[in-house]
Amino acid sequence: MYARYNIMQSSSRLQPYLMGGLGITSSHINSENRINFTNDNSETILVKSGARSAGVGILARVGAQYFISPQFSAFIDAGVGLSVLKVGIAANID
Repeated sequence: MYARYNIMQSSSRLQPYLMGGLGITSSHINSENRINFTNDNSETILVKSGARSAGVGILARVGAQYFISPQFSAFIDAGVGLSVLKVGIAANID
């Protein structure tokens, strides 16, 4: 769940914004590595590890959206959340 506030309330094609919210994050990481020896020994050691985590995530971003047409726009924002920098395009379907 997040909220977005457009900083300038104008008809300009460029709309800067602030975004904030809360969400639930979940991650699961598995790692498997093999250790081989450089001498004549043919033994290999297999090292496995992993971790799971879940929690509340905080979203805080600042960015801008540029309206190419009424149906298409491009955006870029930066902040904390699932990514540091986000770039993309959006389409409005009526």
